[in-house]
Amino acid sequence: MSTAERTGRRLTPGQTTWLSTVFAVVIGGLLWLSVAGDQWQSARTLFWGDLALGVASLAAMQCRRRWPLAVTVLTVAAAAVSVSAIGPWIVCQVSLSARRRWREILPTAALSVLAGQASLAVQPNRTMSWSVNLVFCVLAAGQIDLALDAHMEPYDIAPLIPIIEGAGGIVTTWERGDAAPGGNVIAASSQAVYEEALAVIHAS
Repeated sequence: MSTAERTGRRLTPGQTTWLSTVFAVVIGGLLWLSVAGDQWQSARTLFWGDLALGVASLAAMQCRRRWPLAVTVLTVAAAAVSVSAIGPWIVCQVSLSARRRWREILPTAALSVLAGQASLAVQPNRTMSWSVNLVFCVLAAGQIDLALDAHMEPYDIAPLIPIIEGAGGIVTTWERGDAAPGGNVIAASSQAVYEEALAVIHAS
């Protein structure tokens, strides 16, 4: 239950905008810091371009309620080459997924797979296999029930979390913690599958 629900007050539009902006800045900033050193050493243009696209995505994010699909597509495109744009894109994808329109969720999920592969090619020292990215997005599309990975980086799993949760799935660490920092990650299509898989993991 949120703070607003406990106190019986709804967040004002201004408060919602402020909180979503802080979230986008913090997540995008933390993810960017994980690659900034490599960018600075081996791709100085990418270092500055990443920041510029992140700021542009943050500005575009403010229009997500007026043009939800267009802004989500723009931010996921930016995230293909900008790690700092992932924060704004997550906010846009969550907002879009809340509409529960599969004709919008599935195309943007497919775009996120393409963006992930572009990022693997663009960013220095990215190591996640394209197949892992694809498996987690196939789960979000409802074609499989379970996906596991023992060594996910924050910038690999963070973009997938809103897609999976927006589709009604569950994604955490194997210890039931927040999956955004990466590590041992589990994603399941339902609570029952999630609990059964964790039972097997912890019994082994």
